[in-house]
Amino acid sequence: MSDRGSAASLCVSPSAPVVPTGTLSLRIVKVSKGPLYRVEGTHTSILCNVTNYQGAGRFDFWWSFVRTVDTGTPVAIVSTLENEYTDASYEPRVKAKEIYVERQSPRWARLHITHLRREDEGLYECRVDAGTKKWHPYQDATVELKVLPDTLMLSTPLGELSSLALHEGDSLSLRCRAAALTGLHTHVSLAFGVIRTMTGVLDTIVGVGPDLSVESPPAGPYWSRFYRGQLGMEKIKGDTYILRMDHVKPQDAGLYHCTAAEWIQDPDGSWQKILEKRISLKNLTVEPNDLRLGVVASLAPVKFYRGDTVQLHCNVTLAIGHSEDQGDDDEPQLAVGWWGEGKEPLALVDRRGVLLPTAWHGRTPSGSELSPDRPAPLCFRLHIHRATKADQGRYRCQVTSWGQRRGTKPYLLATAQSEPVTLYLYLSPSDTLVIPLSVGAALSLSVAISIITAVTCCFLRKLAKR
Repeated sequence: MSDRGSAASLCVSPSAPVVPTGTLSLRIVKVSKGPLYRVEGTHTSILCNVTNYQGAGRFDFWWSFVRTVDTGTPVAIVSTLENEYTDASYEPRVKAKEIYVERQSPRWARLHITHLRREDEGLYECRVDAGTKKWHPYQDATVELKVLPDTLMLSTPLGELSSLALHEGDSLSLRCRAAALTGLHTHVSLAFGVIRTMTGVLDTIVGVGPDLSVESPPAGPYWSRFYRGQLGMEKIKGDTYILRMDHVKPQDAGLYHCTAAEWIQDPDGSWQKILEKRISLKNLTVEPNDLRLGVVASLAPVKFYRGDTVQLHCNVTLAIGHSEDQGDDDEPQLAVGWWGEGKEPLALVDRRGVLLPTAWHGRTPSGSELSPDRPAPLCFRLHIHRATKADQGRYRCQVTSWGQRRGTKPYLLATAQSEPVTLYLYLSPSDTLVIPLSVGAALSLSVAISIITAVTCCFLRKLAKR
């Protein structure tokens, strides 16, 4: 289905005609530098403006047309001043607003042709006056418009709209074919988009522009996933484009489209979109994963002494809803991490059970050695060997659940974090005996030194009297 709603603007040429000396106050009319190529059936516009005029006032614009195959007098099309100016051959189109003039300022006006016909090919002349209807040099300008047939082909390999149901985390792949056969140097751009079920808004997912760059709208909902490499597109076999999206989410459900546009470079160097078409590809539904994940951190036993091996338990509660078409490979895989008082994790174990490197290199900030294990399928444990007073504080764990279907990459299902648990280390029984013995020994030594000092001083005083 062709989208005829977007107008292809014919921009003003940057170059001005040469003005003879002494005529700088004359009005100069400018239109685009031609020839201009546009496609049959599209909405086309030509801009006409007045330059090099220092005075104030409102100008009227008069458009006329000469067909390429004709050599006669220009045929009047439309004017901003008089309805009677229009030739009888154009009256039906002008009355139906298929052809009209849009005034954009006192010195700018745009001729619109909402549905371009093959017989519209020819020379378009724009004349300007200030109400006097007296033409002067440089008060008219002409541009040639060429009308191309619609050769943009857009299709889907299946040829018809169909529905597609996926599970959350599955990968999506859609194909679209687009090519233009105008015979001129034109470029084709193509974009994949979706009218999402949740919002009802058409969002562009990713596309390739006329300069062959692949982009996703920076402010769009899919840009972050494109930036992380979780979605993209590629072109194969010259005219086939493929959308790839990893790990679909429930919010990805909706009606997917493919939009192609044909672009041509005007003589002024600007690229103009001359045609656009859109087709529907798939109506996607995404079944969410019915998974509930919970985590509780605890210490076992509750009471530890300094120098003991502390055991920090991370117990997982997992509830999974199964549909009839789910297999054994749909069971989630669990990864766990432990944190202390700091922001950096103390230990990390991935979904395969592999211990990952951390900033602490398998030790606590105080230097106590760490070792994780998994005593049960839903229980993870972290050992703090020969715990010291500096290891006291709050600890927590976090578990992530990962899914993976046969032949696909793993995808994140859910994340849960425990409430912190506080570790306090008691003095050991041997420490409680050493402290009073140490205090008593120190006190006895102090008394003995005092007695010896007193006796010595008394004996020395008696010797002095003799």
